[in-house]
Amino acid sequence: MTAQPPRISPALSDYLPTKEVARRLHISPRTLERHRMLGTGCGFSKIGGRVLYRRVDIEAWVERCMRDSTSASGTPVQERK
Repeated sequence: MTAQPPRISPALSDYLPTKEVARRLHISPRTLERHRMLGTGCGFSKIGGRVLYRRVDIEAWVERCMRDSTSASGTPVQERK
C-alpha cells in the first residue's frame, strides 16, 4: 500500500510562500522582503521562519497599488464605479 501525501486543509491552500508570490507578481523575493521590512507590502503570516501570504491579502494589496498614471506619484486610483 502506497502512503498518501498529507491532505492540506482548504484554508491552508489559500496561503502562498514568498517565492510563489514573487513569481506570480513578476517581482523578486527580495522586493517582497523589503516591503515587509518597510511595512508597505501586503499582510503576511510568519510561522517559524516561514513567511506565508494569503491570496486575499495579495489581491487587496495589488488593488491598493493601482494608479491612474506614472506621474501620479503615490496617488491611488479613486474608487471606480
